[in-house]
Amino acid sequence: MYSVVMSAPEEADLLDANSWTMSSKAVIPDEMATLAHVGWLEGNMIVRRIDGKVFNILRTHGITDEIASVYEVSADGKTAMLDSQNMFIRIPGACKKFYIVYDDKTATYYAASNWTLERDRGKVGNCPHSIKAERTRNTLALSRSKNLIDWEVYTVLLHDDDVDHAGFQYPTIAIDGDDLLLVSRTAYPDGTGKADSQHNSNFITFHRVKNFRHRTFDSEPLNGAIAPIFYPY
Repeated sequence: MYSVVMSAPEEADLLDANSWTMSSKAVIPDEMATLAHVGWLEGNMIVRRIDGKVFNILRTHGITDEIASVYEVSADGKTAMLDSQNMFIRIPGACKKFYIVYDDKTATYYAASNWTLERDRGKVGNCPHSIKAERTRNTLALSRSKNLIDWEVYTVLLHDDDVDHAGFQYPTIAIDGDDLLLVSRTAYPDGTGKADSQHNSNFITFHRVKNFRHRTFDSEPLNGAIAPIFYPY
């Protein structure tokens, strides 16, 4: 199992194959493969601001909900540098696709991910494999970090109690002033019934989280459902 990074200059013609550079392969060592036995995918390219180094932080579809994989990429995009002693970090919900952005105003990294609430662990009944955390997508949380290594859950953005039919997944986020913009591949009741499953979504939804830097987190934040906001376009 391996990962590569492809890159092109900002001004390049992206339809020209010659514009693209592919890095060398970052290969998971055999002795580490049990932590990522299904997939190593959907990476986040992020610049570490303290030293300008570039990292790929990846979803790790493995045996736990909170393991992400990470490796450095050289400045020219040609070399993937995997440190087998430091290739895993903990990000809540990292066995599903997550999305990382950097906030210049607070010098903080934020990650939107499908963190699994303690009360929802192991509850999924329609998972096609043994890793139930991977199909637990009914909560979308925002975590934060100052160094890209140590992460904490900051707040819950979206939640529904139905673990088998509700999902706020594959998030993309962007910071707009004091607000956080969010697009979600959403599984949610649509007026005719529930979505087919939490994975097989029936909506793409857009959300604006106002004053996101001032939200608070309660250790027991959810009593019922936090419905998504649906826009008529």
